[in-house]
Amino acid sequence: MFRDFVNLFKPSYFRQGTLMVRKYRNAADRERDWIRRFVRTFNEEFKIPLELRKDGTVHHVEVSDEPKEHPFLERAVRDLQGMLYQRGSYIDLMALRLFINEEIQEHRYSQFAHLISKMLGTPANIESVLKLYVSVKGGRDSLSEEVRKSWTIHNLIRFIEENFSKEDLENQLHIKYSDWKKKPGPLLREMEYKMEMEIRGQLIQEILLERRPVKPVTLEDIDQMGDSGKEFERFLGMLFEKMGYQVAYTKTTGDQGGDLILERLEEKIVVQAKNVSAPVGNYAIQEVYAAKGYYGCHTAAVITNRDFTSPARELAEHLKVKLVNREQLAEWIERFWNREKTYWNLVKEPISIEEVWNTEYHFSPEESKVN
Repeated sequence: MFRDFVNLFKPSYFRQGTLMVRKYRNAADRERDWIRRFVRTFNEEFKIPLELRKDGTVHHVEVSDEPKEHPFLERAVRDLQGMLYQRGSYIDLMALRLFINEEIQEHRYSQFAHLISKMLGTPANIESVLKLYVSVKGGRDSLSEEVRKSWTIHNLIRFIEENFSKEDLENQLHIKYSDWKKKPGPLLREMEYKMEMEIRGQLIQEILLERRPVKPVTLEDIDQMGDSGKEFERFLGMLFEKMGYQVAYTKTTGDQGGDLILERLEEKIVVQAKNVSAPVGNYAIQEVYAAKGYYGCHTAAVITNRDFTSPARELAEHLKVKLVNREQLAEWIERFWNREKTYWNLVKEPISIEEVWNTEYHFSPEESKVN
């Protein structure tokens, strides 16, 4: 469809797109419901190389982190064009693609704004929005595809402009409003970088204060944790924090079958941790199922360094309790804990200061779901 991507950067191409949008706007408005249905059906597969703004002008959008579009979508758009033509509405193919992009942008922005509001309520200031944006962006590799595509600098700019006044921008960001209007993206990226550096600084501080280990963790390390189970619970809590969850620990006695309460976006999970030397039986499943109702959670899970008996698996399947055994735990440890091996490598293998300085670190927590 856009066979010559070089043309995307030519001003004449943008002018052509803007003129087409104006020419076919009435036809697109008549067929808006069908275009929206098309977007809902194919939204996961689309990338957006062009942006159709509210004033009707067309602009280039950075999509370097978007996956390549599936080739069948070009055929699907052409089929949509043919269907609309049969209904009496002809829309040029380029213009139709731009109208589709317009609907995709609205869909993704609505999702972005909903998630911000869900996590912050009514944001008190711009800084709180930026911190949330940076924190969630750090886990984009493990976000759902739809959420990941909505978490963009363009949606962040729009959210700030729609929810904060000119005075808020000037007073809170300490910039001139005229500068913001000229280049909001570079300004926000500079602030994003500073916040990311703060996160990295906090991480190295936690390592130096021994709140986080320097060395990778093995299953043998897990097996050697204390008999009381508290060390294992604390380790799982830190692991889930790396996965992007907010973690609360239940009281030591009278925990009603739950050891950890995890929250992330709209998800609330109660976890029972079992660091044992034999397979886990029915009792743990019964306890955590009861804890789900007691703590008002959506999901219950049992996590162990071993495995589960057959009766326990049957009961968990019936009660819809999630089970995480030794194999799954090892996978999580490698993915979310041991992926941060940079500091360990610096300790055991001396490298030049130039190499350290030029290394790109990624320390922000990632989001995951218990599965």
